[in-house]
Amino acid sequence: PLRVQTPVVPSSCASTNSSTQVSNTTLTPAGILCFSKAVTLSNVTLNAGTYVFENGVTLSGVTSGSGGTTLDVNAGSLDITSNTTLTLVAPTSGPYNGIALMQPASNTNQINIQKGSSNASITGIIYAPKAELYLNDNGGAVSLVSDLIVDTLFIKASTLSISSYSAANPTTTPLRAVSLVE
Repeated sequence: PLRVQTPVVPSSCASTNSSTQVSNTTLTPAGILCFSKAVTLSNVTLNAGTYVFENGVTLSGVTSGSGGTTLDVNAGSLDITSNTTLTLVAPTSGPYNGIALMQPASNTNQINIQKGSSNASITGIIYAPKAELYLNDNGGAVSLVSDLIVDTLFIKASTLSISSYSAANPTTTPLRAVSLVE
């Protein structure tokens, strides 16, 4: 399996946000930003950094993270409301090199990055070895430049494009060999 830094524990957070709703803003973590409660991010720009969700996260509106953003769903689930646009670009160096979205093996909750007429564009590895990645839409689209390390994959998508992150980023990928395991 992919060797990544152990998921962040609350004591290593540079700062903790206890909000349950964050809307219409730009977040810039000074290191690792942890959300201690289940939170909804709506129309939020995530500047480069690591965002840890200790009790799940719901994304709505336009949520974008570019230039090195990692979402770590330590506990709870990641869910997207209908008509959401999600854009993530993983870092190309550091402890979460290549990881756009991660969920530790202890978290078996489903990851939903497409629902209804939502759109998603993710560049980076999705690492959730014990979770289902759920892609179900009604007119949206998903574009993944990703290597998927998930337990199961549910696809019922109108438009889906998946290409390998490792092939697109051979000098920075943390993966050395990619294989399908049943």
